[in-house]
Amino acid sequence: MFKLNKKSIISIFYITGLLFFLSGSLPASERVGFGHSIEIKKNETVDTAVSIGGNVTVLGKVKEDVVSIGGSIVISGKVDKDVVAIGGNVELKPTARITGKIVAIGGEILKSPKAVAAGGIINMPFRKVFSFIWPYAKFTAKWSIHMMILFTAIRILLMIALFVLIVLLFQKSIDRMQSVLEKQWVRSGLFGFLTLIGVPVLSFLLLVTIIGIVLIPVVIIAVVIAYLLGRVCIAYLVGKKLQVAIKKKDGSPVTAVICGELLLSLVSLIPFLGIILKAVIIFIAIGLTVVTGFGTHEPIKKK
Repeated sequence: MFKLNKKSIISIFYITGLLFFLSGSLPASERVGFGHSIEIKKNETVDTAVSIGGNVTVLGKVKEDVVSIGGSIVISGKVDKDVVAIGGNVELKPTARITGKIVAIGGEILKSPKAVAAGGIINMPFRKVFSFIWPYAKFTAKWSIHMMILFTAIRILLMIALFVLIVLLFQKSIDRMQSVLEKQWVRSGLFGFLTLIGVPVLSFLLLVTIIGIVLIPVVIIAVVIAYLLGRVCIAYLVGKKLQVAIKKKDGSPVTAVICGELLLSLVSLIPFLGIILKAVIIFIAIGLTVVTGFGTHEPIKKK
């Protein structure tokens, strides 16, 4: 019988809470829906349209990306950059005009012959793969394995959703940190390692004082935030490298983060190699945030 992993449940609720908090902090030009669908009306223009757990309908114009995680996208208007659906379909009506790429992971792309997709199409329909594997897998694997895969998929999707919101909210800070990451990833990893050693020591010193006990949760929260910001930057850099590899140098940050985090998450599932990768990412992510002062420092320029 499948037993729920307490750590996985806590992490899912924690990420969900952050998504609710961050989604309410975005400017009006960024249309973001968490748990519900959004619609860009015919005469309406927005910068970005993102829905987590809902559908996105574009009748007007979106200057940058259209993203749906756990829902489908219907385009009748114009999108200047990429259209990405994870766990849903992308439908392009005859009047749809897309400058960037159309990406559907776990769904289908339904394109009208009159619709324009200038950047090309990337389709990864996971359901076709699962429909082929399932008849064999159900006889050879226990039900708990399938539930574990489901929980892992939910956690990955929520992390991607959180990272998309972080990129939208802190684009300038992410750009600064990503520039430093390319040049000083070894130094960042070293600072991250030293930080993780220093945090328990600092917590112990705070524990011996009554006032210091109150500050321990603050230290823990700061480390978690440092990891999340750094992890976004690493996913961003990996995604950018992937875009260069497929000869798409003008890809958007949102698309880069989604592609990068998907790759990192999948590689992290590999036995032994995944453990090493997770440890390296934790060190570099936390160290990068420390080195850049949470993204407040400008990239170091060569003289």
